[in-house]
Amino acid sequence: MRTPTNYTCWANSKCQNTNGSYTCVCENGYSAVGKTCMDVDECSLQVTDPNITNCHPDAICSNTDGSYNCNCKDGFTGDGTVCEDIDECVQKGITMWTYDTSKCIITNGSYRCSCHRGYRNVDGCIDIDECRENLHNCDRLATCINKNGSFDCNCSDGYSGNGTHCIDINECSGEHDCHGAATCLNTPGSYTCQCSDGFTSVGERLGRNCADVNECNGTSPLCDGRTELCRNTIGSYQCSCKNGLVKDSSQTCIDIDECLDQNRCTGNNSRCVNTFGSFSCLCKSGYILDTSGRCIKANFISLQVEFKTIQGLKSDGDLIDRQNLEIYRADMESDIHAVFNGTGGYKSLTISSMKYIPARNHIFIHVNLEVTVGTNYSSLEIVFRQGLDENNVLPPDNVVDPASLYFGELLIDPCADGNHNCTNNAECIFLGQSGHFNCTCRDGWTGDGVAQCKDENECLTSACGSREVCINREGDFLCECNLEEGYARVSEDCIASQVFTTNFSIQEIDGTPAVFNKLLESTVSTEFVSLNTTLCKLIFFNTLEGTNYADSYAMCKVRRFKLPNLTAEVALIFERTPSIAPDELENTLNRRLTDHDYILDNGFSNITLRSENITLDEPECRNNNTCPRNQLCINSECVCDRRTGFVETDEDGCQVSKILKVTFAIVEINSQEAIFNDSLTDRTSNFFMSLQNLVCDLWSITVNNFDGRKWKDDYISCRVLRFFKGSIGETWIWYLMRIQRPTAHK
Repeated sequence: MRTPTNYTCWANSKCQNTNGSYTCVCENGYSAVGKTCMDVDECSLQVTDPNITNCHPDAICSNTDGSYNCNCKDGFTGDGTVCEDIDECVQKGITMWTYDTSKCIITNGSYRCSCHRGYRNVDGCIDIDECRENLHNCDRLATCINKNGSFDCNCSDGYSGNGTHCIDINECSGEHDCHGAATCLNTPGSYTCQCSDGFTSVGERLGRNCADVNECNGTSPLCDGRTELCRNTIGSYQCSCKNGLVKDSSQTCIDIDECLDQNRCTGNNSRCVNTFGSFSCLCKSGYILDTSGRCIKANFISLQVEFKTIQGLKSDGDLIDRQNLEIYRADMESDIHAVFNGTGGYKSLTISSMKYIPARNHIFIHVNLEVTVGTNYSSLEIVFRQGLDENNVLPPDNVVDPASLYFGELLIDPCADGNHNCTNNAECIFLGQSGHFNCTCRDGWTGDGVAQCKDENECLTSACGSREVCINREGDFLCECNLEEGYARVSEDCIASQVFTTNFSIQEIDGTPAVFNKLLESTVSTEFVSLNTTLCKLIFFNTLEGTNYADSYAMCKVRRFKLPNLTAEVALIFERTPSIAPDELENTLNRRLTDHDYILDNGFSNITLRSENITLDEPECRNNNTCPRNQLCINSECVCDRRTGFVETDEDGCQVSKILKVTFAIVEINSQEAIFNDSLTDRTSNFFMSLQNLVCDLWSITVNNFDGRKWKDDYISCRVLRFFKGSIGETWIWYLMRIQRPTAHK
């Protein structure tokens, strides 16, 4: 019997006895292929059968002949069947980037370095410039400042906030360095200082130092150089009349006729010749001034001639001053004297009169030639004609109308000598024959020129436009925009406007308590015009400039100054579009005045207002059509039409009354002679109203003392229609008044 050892099996197999035989079985790790045991690659098979090996998922399987090995992967430690991750971040010797810019992050079997926020991996962690790459959230009004790993947002100068949200700082609402005569204007992120009108900025920084502008030194004349003198004031200027001139009601400088003073020139044979701004004392016709200054009798021949041009100025041109021909007298006397100088019998000459002749557009000149006794005037005429060139030019630059030339015996010109009976506001016209003249009322006056020349009321002929009201003045008229109808003058036109009326109570002017001045009663007085201009300028600069109302602001006008103390009733005028709400404008005025402590001061003048609320009144009416029946629109209020006999009732209605008109003269007031004052022509003046109250109080007492009549209970009202000068008692104050009572009594 054979033993098992005598039987041979394949390599890598072992013999296994069977019943009656044996078999060869491959050892573990091998697989039979025919009669050969081939190595089994367990590592490849574990792909489909993970349980074929016991290697750890983080281990690497390595096949061996008949078996396999498990080795932990890099970054892991263990026997291959168990592998644990190695924490490289805590092991020494691991190469890391700078901890300030990065951090170590453990991964499965390894690690990685991650840059901190604000850094980028470019062969190491480098700072990201968020500002340059626009990776920030700073406000557009802020500045981005880069720093390591991050950035800062700082609001720009003139703005406040956290950098991601910035708002403008209104420097003008707090402290700023604008000059007292400058206006602070807030701008995005800053502010500017703008010197007010009448001031100029000095230095590099605009509006920080404002100096007064001397407007009088400017190249463009602000005042009428012919009639006015310019006087510089702080922040403005004033135009005052030159000597010999005075302002009329329209604030135009007109000549003072000094010759109205009959004692202006002394001596029976002298006469006063008014000149623009002055006067001259000349001898009457037939007399000449001797060395002692007296007018003595002399031998004269008259020369009358008309000129088309004098002193190079055409008589119908725009350059000649036809209203003030006296300014050419001396030069014309010199030019005419040059023609006769050296002629036998001729001594001297004087111009007796110079006048403009509108019908021929010529300048008429009457010359008295002093000659020796026996001198023939025809010889002088020949000399004069020979002195003209072929173009009738009297050297050097005077053109004669030869047809007008007259030489003859001395003509007595009553107009030049002042020996005429023309009334005031009339012009004496010499008729060319001795002693003959006519009196003609000047423009704006009407009458016969002798008995009277009374003011012509141009307003009766509708001399103004449909949007204007006509204001008659002595000798002329004025057209003003109709504020009551809602029109105001902007540039040269009357435009539809919103008109608001309010009162400003003035406490001080230039640190001095403000008091009412009677000169402020007249709206054309220098005091009224000056304070009106200053107050309106200051109201705009301190309350409206810089607000939403500035662009639609048209003008400001003081309607009147009144008591108590000194109160200005002011009309603030705005363009109608956009429409302005009165309450919003009131709030703005009050807020701005409170901000300024009620002191209006822009360097022009210092005006302190009382701390009281400003309220605005819109007109109740604009014309008679907007009032109820039997009422008129007067000063923007609907009142009963007293012209037709209607008076107010207790129920705010109107009832018919009886009107009695009477005229009386006031001889004395408070035991003093009553003197007519021009302010009495203004119904709104304090003098008019106080005198009216005095008169009506007197009538009320008189009516109450009537016997046997029911005037006491039925008397309604009294009103003075006008005060005027009468023909008797030139200086007395005359008045026309009306008394109203119910129509039931006669």
